[in-house]
Amino acid sequence: MKETPWVAPKMKIGIYKRKNGRFQVYFNHEGRQIHLQRLPWGTPLDSDVNVGLLKAYLRKFGYQPEKWGQQEKPFNFDHAIQTWIKSSNVSQEWLQHRREIASKFFIPHFRKIDIRKVQTAQIQDFYATLLDNKYSPKYCKNVMGELHNFFNFFRKSLPTFPDFPRIEVQEGVIRWLSAEDQDQVFKFIPNIDRPIFELMRHYGLRTNEAGGLLRKNVFLEKGYFAVVTTIRKNGEVKLTTKTRRIRILPVVEQTKWIFETNGDSPFVFVKDGRPYTNKRLNSVWKRANKLSGVQIINLYNGVRHSFAMQRLQAGFSLDEVKTILGHTNTKMTERYAKYTLKSLENIVRGGSYTPVIQTPDMKLLENKRGKWLGDEELNLDSRSQSPASYH
Repeated sequence: MKETPWVAPKMKIGIYKRKNGRFQVYFNHEGRQIHLQRLPWGTPLDSDVNVGLLKAYLRKFGYQPEKWGQQEKPFNFDHAIQTWIKSSNVSQEWLQHRREIASKFFIPHFRKIDIRKVQTAQIQDFYATLLDNKYSPKYCKNVMGELHNFFNFFRKSLPTFPDFPRIEVQEGVIRWLSAEDQDQVFKFIPNIDRPIFELMRHYGLRTNEAGGLLRKNVFLEKGYFAVVTTIRKNGEVKLTTKTRRIRILPVVEQTKWIFETNGDSPFVFVKDGRPYTNKRLNSVWKRANKLSGVQIINLYNGVRHSFAMQRLQAGFSLDEVKTILGHTNTKMTERYAKYTLKSLENIVRGGSYTPVIQTPDMKLLENKRGKWLGDEELNLDSRSQSPASYH
């Protein structure tokens, strides 16, 4: 009697195209997810035809591990981490931060475990390890966020996605200076450094936004400037801001002098021929802050947080402050509002106020990136450029 060939039960087969143009077929087998990149006789899945052959083979004969020999390798955590990092589409600063977190936390803890076998209990154990080492809740949240990003990158390869703990972080107290206290600190800022500090004070710019401001993005005759670029730690230009959005801010009579600097540098603000980095700005601020006798406060709080708090106390709306600061939504701006009641007084009185800085016409803000970058005039390409490359 002729033996009837065994027909595999219907299985759900997924297909994933890899960056090298080849394919990967995956399916569940005995509670595990299997990934195949070759036919049983070794031919790679480099075409739709070969993928079709493999699917037909699996549906007829089922999955037989011995047929694939060494192909069914565990997806080790340490190897997967390197794949994730190489494929990361983030800034160089964040990429370095990601490498440090992976080498400090992820690899030592998970080592060579197959990421497809990681369960919720193991994620909880990793989180408990962070807490045992007494890292702050905010830092733990950042680390766990990176771990979540890692697993999400391989989501299609996981039989089940592990649950992550919900981490609540208490918002830190916003420290800031009144205009009077700022005046006192600014008395001790050297005249050569005053323009860039006045810019941050009047517009609430981040240090890397102020240091990375280019002359070609300042249009005094039209009464505005564009926050497009920032500066890296090493003094190179980065062609995006933190939020990757362009901000168009007005130049009013009181602030016009700030931008009237001389020199042939592409940067608006330079000292000793070099642009201001975060480190240089903080060094000047710390000295002035100490000499002033005013409460010791970091530069970010002394200018950006102080700008927001002062404007809200003056009666400006959350949306107005958000626009100047470049927040993507009012959630961050609302943090400042919690610390002031004066922002509500005009509503109670039914009065009005006169803004110190008028919000410009924002119609050209969107869809004009090339113009604000000044691509034709600056001759900048998509790569970061060091100051030396402009000369």
